[in-house]
Amino acid sequence: MSQVSQSEDTADPGSMDRHFETSHLEANLGSRSVRGGVVAIGNHAFRFVIQTGGTMLLARILAPEEFGLVAMVSSITGLVALLGNLGLSAATYQRSLITHREVTALFWINVSLSVALSLIIAILAPAIAWFYGEPRLINITLILASSFIFSGLSAQHYAILTRQMRFVEMAATQTIPLVISITLGVGLAWAGWGYWALVSITVCQSATTAIATWVLSSWRPGWPTLQCNVSELVRFGSQLTGYDLLVYLMRNVDNLLIGRFLGAETLGIYSKAYGLLMLPVQQINPPLNGVILPALSRLSNQPDRFRNYYLKAVAGLATISMPVIVFAFVDADLLVSAMLGPQWDGAGWIFRLLTPAALTGTINLAPSWLFTSLGNTGRQLRWAYLSAPVIIGGFIIGLIWGAPGVAASFSISFGICFTLFAADACRQSPVKFADFLGAILPPFGASVIAASAVFIYQRFAGSNDFPGFITDIVIFSAVYLALCGSTTSGRTFMRSFFASISRKPKQLRDA
Repeated sequence: MSQVSQSEDTADPGSMDRHFETSHLEANLGSRSVRGGVVAIGNHAFRFVIQTGGTMLLARILAPEEFGLVAMVSSITGLVALLGNLGLSAATYQRSLITHREVTALFWINVSLSVALSLIIAILAPAIAWFYGEPRLINITLILASSFIFSGLSAQHYAILTRQMRFVEMAATQTIPLVISITLGVGLAWAGWGYWALVSITVCQSATTAIATWVLSSWRPGWPTLQCNVSELVRFGSQLTGYDLLVYLMRNVDNLLIGRFLGAETLGIYSKAYGLLMLPVQQINPPLNGVILPALSRLSNQPDRFRNYYLKAVAGLATISMPVIVFAFVDADLLVSAMLGPQWDGAGWIFRLLTPAALTGTINLAPSWLFTSLGNTGRQLRWAYLSAPVIIGGFIIGLIWGAPGVAASFSISFGICFTLFAADACRQSPVKFADFLGAILPPFGASVIAASAVFIYQRFAGSNDFPGFITDIVIFSAVYLALCGSTTSGRTFMRSFFASISRKPKQLRDA
């Protein structure tokens, strides 16, 4: 198994690199990963509660326009933030062997890029305000630009925690900053700070995440040196970043167009509808990604075990995520009313139109697991190049019918592109596309049947209040779980899935 050391380099780089491969940093990797998957999922369940509570409070205190103002800037700064990472975090935990000197070089690249991008965004603040025709965006952009620096300082520390599968520490670096930033944001909103409360959440979370990763990671960078060649790592990361940038464009050009042509209030409603829809998925996907991708990378030379582990992971991802989105579709109006309050009534229709795209988004990580773990980031980037014009073109056409048209176009184009993307990911991999479909179709079918039961109940009961919403949840959950438990494989699935991610496979423990 590969290792990373925090020891200092000496005059003999070759011998020292070999010493790094047996360093103490991953010596206790097996024991640390025994309950890693459970810790990760439990942490994100807690984070989901915190984020949901924060969303409900902020949506009732602040106006849609204030969310829209921050979304205008975030759609641009989020794109630039990807350049600061340059995919080097993934390069750190994907490579089979890596040294302290190489990680140090990647750290200083991340920091340098982040500082440069922070300055560039600050300089562009007047241009961003001009583009949207909104002078308040100048100060918002200047403050948000500072968050890039903190991201650059923490990228490699978090990558090493991921590589070492130190899930408790990873959970702490995510949860502690979230609690602090949400508490600060709600407090400022309550005190009448308006959109500055939302700005403070982003900056505070980035800063506290950087502090937490430095405190909880035992790794420390050395001084910059020109003696280390990391061109291969940068090439891998650059291809991954190119893909991430194009995906980000596909996911955020709609915000850019709506903000520019339809205004801050419409963007606030649209972005909050999509954010609310994806909130559960954002709490499910990252912990599974942090557990599964490093394991798949290390199983890449064992096709049968790779395939079995991958299909369990995909089936688990679909089983957990898909019912959430399908239920959101059938109960969209009640869900928006319960979560955001009456001033967001206009989000219900947009929310429902976006659910097909969100349903695809629940398993969007699965093809990327194949590309990244097998080192095929070049092919992944090619698919992003092919998909981006289709999805962005759909946004432009959909804009004719306003925000609902943009939402519908996203669901249609993203679904088509994802299907082709997943089929190509399975090609030249140990996994067949038919196996991939076989892993996701059962939970999808069970979700649709459960949603149909809720729909039929609504037609007869006619309830349209919060108690009715709770009843819908109970009916959906009961039908879905009954269907999942109707077969032996369904009854044992969740147990075997969590067991597969909460401990390393034997071949990893013995490595």
